[in-house]
Amino acid sequence: MNPLRKKFFEFEQATLCGPAEEEEAPNDSQMRELCLQMCTSPAAFVVFESEDGRDLAFDRIKQTGGLEFRGCKLQFFEQDSEPDTVEWHNFGHSTPADKMRRLFIGFGAIGVALLFWSVVFYAPYAWSVMTFNYDNGQQPGAIYALSFSMVVVLGNQIMYETCARVSDFVGFRFTDTKAVCYMILFTVSCLYNVLVDMVTTYYIAEQVMEELGFRTYFGKKLSEIETFTEKFETYAMQRSLAENTYRYAFPATYLIPFLLEPLATIYVPLVLGRALVGTHPEVRGRDAEGWVASIPMDMGRYADVVLNMLLGVIILYFPGGWTHYLFFGLAASHVWIYVFDHGRLLRSVPAITVATMEVDWWAQAMLAPVCGIVLSCLVFKANCQGHGYCIQGMPLVGICTAAFWVHTIVHFLLLLYVVPFFGKPKPEEDPCKDLGYKDVASVMPCSWLTTNPVHCLRSQLIYKHSPPCRFWFSGKEHMLEVNEKIGSYFTDKIATGESFKQMHSLKSFRQQEED
Repeated sequence: MNPLRKKFFEFEQATLCGPAEEEEAPNDSQMRELCLQMCTSPAAFVVFESEDGRDLAFDRIKQTGGLEFRGCKLQFFEQDSEPDTVEWHNFGHSTPADKMRRLFIGFGAIGVALLFWSVVFYAPYAWSVMTFNYDNGQQPGAIYALSFSMVVVLGNQIMYETCARVSDFVGFRFTDTKAVCYMILFTVSCLYNVLVDMVTTYYIAEQVMEELGFRTYFGKKLSEIETFTEKFETYAMQRSLAENTYRYAFPATYLIPFLLEPLATIYVPLVLGRALVGTHPEVRGRDAEGWVASIPMDMGRYADVVLNMLLGVIILYFPGGWTHYLFFGLAASHVWIYVFDHGRLLRSVPAITVATMEVDWWAQAMLAPVCGIVLSCLVFKANCQGHGYCIQGMPLVGICTAAFWVHTIVHFLLLLYVVPFFGKPKPEEDPCKDLGYKDVASVMPCSWLTTNPVHCLRSQLIYKHSPPCRFWFSGKEHMLEVNEKIGSYFTDKIATGESFKQMHSLKSFRQQEED
C-alpha cells in the first residue's frame, strides 16, 4: 500500500471493523463471572402456557390485592408487543425520570442541529438571494432553485439522522414507542425548517418589492402599507410566498430524497459493505453478515408522509396558481414511495415486525394539526368575502390561530374517545383459543426466551442447560435446538441457498420456482 491508502486502511480498521484475530475473546469462565455480577432490572416477563392461564393469574392477583416480593408490591400488565420488538438493553436504565432527562438532552441536540443547518446551509443561500440584483425585473436563475432544493434536502436529512439518534438515546423499551418518538420529533423539527424559510422569504420579498416600488391593486405602494396582515395579503407577497412554498415541497421534500433513497439505503451500503468485508479479513462472522445485509426497515415512513401532508396544506393560505401543481407532485411522489417501499420490503429487507397499532394511532393524531391548518386557511380566505365577518390587523392572526387550536383539540378528543366506539367487536369464537405456548413456540423461532441475550448466556453458563437456550438471529433459525424443559421447542433445517445464475428469463424463473 502507498502511504495514503495505508492511512485509509488503518482508519477503516480502527473505526469500522471489530477486534483483530489476535485479540482473544472472553472465555466461558469470564463470561460466567460477568453474568453473576449483573443486577437484574425491576421489570420481568412472565410467560404462561396459555392465555387462559394468564387471565386466571390476573383474576387471582385482583382478588388477593396484588403480589408481595421482598417487601414490594408487584404490578402486572398485559404486554401487547412481540419479542422481536423488545429493546432489552434499555430495561436497566429506562425509568420515566431517566427517559425524560435524556429527552431534554435530545431536545438540545436537535436545537444544535437546527442551528447548524440554519447557519451553515440556509444563511448563505438567503444572503445570496437577498443580494441578488433584481433591477429591471430580473429573477434568480435555475442555479438558485437547485441550490434551494439541495439546502432543503440537506436540512431534512440532518433532522432525519438527529431525530433517529435522539429516539435511540432516550431508551424506550419497545421499537414501536421509539418509532412514535421519532415521528413526532422529525415532523416538529422539519416544521421549524419550514418556518425559518417562510419568515426569511417574507422579509426578503418585502425588502426587494419595496425597493423596486411594487404597488397594490389599488395603486398604493407596498412601502406605505403599515400592518403585517395587509402586507401579507397583497398579491405580490402572496405570489412570492406561494412559489417558495411550492419549491420547498416539490421536488425538494416530496421527490428528491425518495429518488436518492434506493442509492443511499440499498446500493451504496451494499457496495461499501462488500468492499470492506473483501479487504479486511478481521471482519468475520455476524459483523461480516451485517455489513452486506440490507438496512433494517423501520416505521419512519409515517413521519415522511405526515410532513408531506403538512407542507401540502400550507399552500392553501396562498393564491390557487400553485395548488394543483403541488398536489399533483404530492400524488406522483407518493406513488413512487409506495412502489419503492413495496419492492424494498419484498426484495431487500430481511424482516420487519409491527406488533402494535401505536405508530398508526399517533400518525392519525399527527393529522389533527394538519386538518387544523386547513380550517385556519379557510378562516383566512373567507375573511371580508361576504361570509359575515371582516377582521383587519393582528386580530385576524389571532382568529386563524384560535381556529387551528380548536380544531386540533376537538379532532384529538374525537380520535381518543369517539372513534373507539366504531371499532369492530372481538369475535366470540377465537380460532387460536386452544393454542398454547408450546404450539406457537414450535413454529415461531422468535420467543421471549430466544430474543433475550442475557437469558441465553445464563442458560449456557450458569444453569448449564443441555442443550441451552440459543439466541435467535433472523436467518439462523436452524441453530436453535429443542429442550422442552426450558421452553425451547423450535427446530429447523438450514435453508437452501438461492442461485440466480440461471434466471435469465421470466420463464426460467417460474420454472425454478415450480421446482
